[in-house]
Amino acid sequence: MTRKYRSESHAAIHETMEALQVIGAIDKQTMREFDKGCLTPIQALPPDTALTSSHYSTAASKTTA
Repeated sequence: MTRKYRSESHAAIHETMEALQVIGAIDKQTMREFDKGCLTPIQALPPDTALTSSHYSTAASKTTA
């Protein structure tokens, strides 16, 4: 999934903090706080576009037939 940042400066900050998390300089909880501040919020899908379990069973039956 592609990340969407609030701005270019937020992207730079987030990528720097991500590198610090990889080397162990910050923990996961701190990284989650940067995620909240730097990434755009996730938008919920309207009910008519969300996949239901019937979509999965139909797709599975088509691929196994």
